Amino acid sequence: MRGLDAEEAEKESEVDKFGFDHETSHEQNVDEGEKEKEEKEEQREEKESSDKMVFANLFPWVAADHDENMIPKDIDYENANKRIALVGNGRGVLKSLKGERVDSEHDLVGRFNFFVTKGYERDVGRKLDLWFLNKLKLPGNARFRGSTTTGKSKMNLKMKPTMGYYIPVAFEVSSQCQKKRGPGEETCVPTSKNKRAIESEKRVLTRAYARFKIQPQFIPEVYQRLLHVKYDFRHRFPSTGILALVYCLERFPNSTVSLHGFDFAGETPRIGHYWEKIFKLRTVHSLKLEKQFVGKLVESGRVKIL
Repeated sequence: MRGLDAEEAEKESEVDKFGFDHETSHEQNVDEGEKEKEEKEEQREEKESSDKMVFANLFPWVAADHDENMIPKDIDYENANKRIALVGNGRGVLKSLKGERVDSEHDLVGRFNFFVTKGYERDVGRKLDLWFLNKLKLPGNARFRGSTTTGKSKMNLKMKPTMGYYIPVAFEVSSQCQKKRGPGEETCVPTSKNKRAIESEKRVLTRAYARFKIQPQFIPEVYQRLLHVKYDFRHRFPSTGILALVYCLERFPNSTVSLHGFDFAGETPRIGHYWEKIFKLRTVHSLKLEKQFVGKLVESGRVKIL
């Protein structure tokens, strides 16, 4: 058995021979790892701060300490910092071959109304987490409570979203409210007539979906009010796509949203679904205003066109 002095001498010789001590080296590696971690955290905070400054420049009327009543009660902090894809039903998705990117590059994928994936996977993907439904759409044979001019599509009840079904029951924005613009303008609010109509619509929709054991979540009114005050978008009839976009930006903090199949973002939009061969002649939504609105959000860095 060797003595302690011999072991110490051997250790010192190893340090002299190779120029380092293993224990010291381990401590240095730990320190370097912590330093690298801190640097990455600083870079993330700087980017987040920069993004907020860009957003503030694009939407200067947003107060940092805005009314607490304008803060959604259902903010999902567990799903913050997500990469979200919203896949619209526009014909622009055809031959895009972006289906794999939709599924692989995003944590959450939202789709709309009576979307179809079978046969179109290469263009739109397969994943489904958030299912947004227009209030005029119904499951089963009824299909629509409104116009049927968009074809004979039906809801594919075999598909199940991982997070839920979401229905924005928006109120009609008055002509007086549509004229409000810029900092200091108050939120538009639904009239008593609007409120009664909304509650009636919710009851009808709840019963219709209950027949198929589906419990949809109604997107709270605060998101439409944020659309007015924070984003200065006050069109009479905001589309389900625009409401879903604001919902994702506000409910999932610091998340980014990629848009695919939102044809108003293109140069020559044609209103129709990618799985149908017919086109709408008109729409109650303003494609021009929605395109401008999305353009600003793209500049802010939180939204991009896939």
